[in-house]
Amino acid sequence: MTMRRIDLRENGQPETVALDDAVGLALVSTGFVDARHLPGTRLWELRPLCKVGAVAVGDVEVHVAPKVPIDRVVFLLEYSLGSVGWNDPLVHVGVAPDLLIAVVEVFERAASRALQQGVLQGYRTVEETATVVRGRVLHAEQ
Repeated sequence: MTMRRIDLRENGQPETVALDDAVGLALVSTGFVDARHLPGTRLWELRPLCKVGAVAVGDVEVHVAPKVPIDRVVFLLEYSLGSVGWNDPLVHVGVAPDLLIAVVEVFERAASRALQQGVLQGYRTVEETATVVRGRVLHAEQ
């Protein structure tokens, strides 16, 4: 079974598509989009709500892209985590067809930055008596 993809933008314009009634009613029940049947036809008007992502119902996939460009979404995510200063330039993700590809590119960039200092080669062995557990508990020596 091949999936039919419908692309919408968050809080964007509705799109009119031909759907089976069962698929249209199932889309209504997801709360992901506002779906209204146009009387006397097989057409449904799909209006994106305030949610971003994708939902699959039957042979239909509905994808809702964020209303802001993906590079701004990534910037906001990094900023909320405290890893971006106020004057940092735009996040350069290039053209990414969907969020997964953009997140993978950002993850690769972050992993490369973390590994520039070199991989941690080993641990120092410290034996101490403490009230908190750090590292490995040596049960045989208890």
